[in-house]
Amino acid sequence: MGEGRAHVVPLGDILKFICETRWVMRQWEADPQQFAPQLQAARRFTSERYSPQNESSEIVGVWNEIFRIAAEKQQKQSAAAA
Repeated sequence: MGEGRAHVVPLGDILKFICETRWVMRQWEADPQQFAPQLQAARRFTSERYSPQNESSEIVGVWNEIFRIAAEKQQKQSAAAA
């Protein structure tokens, strides 16, 4: 389990993904309550990782990077035109 939140499947291993998915579906149908600790850990992870503060910071960072790239491109175009 990935830090108690999920079943880890190696990148590209589609057969393991299918097997894990089937297993989880069967387990869920048999007893959904057994997933309560995982669901709680996932909720906690999501609310901490994707808090409004973190999301705002990420958005500002992305826009700053877009503006930096645009400024560099404009400088190169101005230099090429001169």
